[in-house]
Amino acid sequence: MLTLNEITEENFKDVINLEVEDSQKLFVAPNVRSIAECYLYRNDGDVFPYAICFNGKPVGFLLVYTDDEENSMTIWRIMIDKNQQKKGYGKQAMILAEDLVQSYGKYEKLYTSYCLDNINAKKLYLSLGYIEDRINENCENEMIVVKEIDK
Repeated sequence: MLTLNEITEENFKDVINLEVEDSQKLFVAPNVRSIAECYLYRNDGDVFPYAICFNGKPVGFLLVYTDDEENSMTIWRIMIDKNQQKKGYGKQAMILAEDLVQSYGKYEKLYTSYCLDNINAKKLYLSLGYIEDRINENCENEMIVVKEIDK
């Protein structure tokens, strides 16, 4: 069973050792960088890292942030370890992220993005009902997608 778990002392090392395929490294930052960025933004109280676990063992990483003014959450980073890909974990993790948004009961939209060269991410997001919203104004090669969330 796939779950989103808090990153703890016990699973920290496993989470930072997760890696994507070499061909995917252009699309997602290493988990240690993501966790360091969480530390930088810790006082804002709006950035949340999770270990994506299968039967308690980390197989991926999810980083989300909230925007109360926009009534939305954003998947900032999501990755599945190269040794755990092609098992449906990415799709399941996206559904868990949607469940997380619903659990708050106040967010209406879930955003994420993909690099235009990342055809697999595009296919995944569109298959889950995300709509292409706009090109990221800070990165011409990045498409922002959005999904309406039922409260």
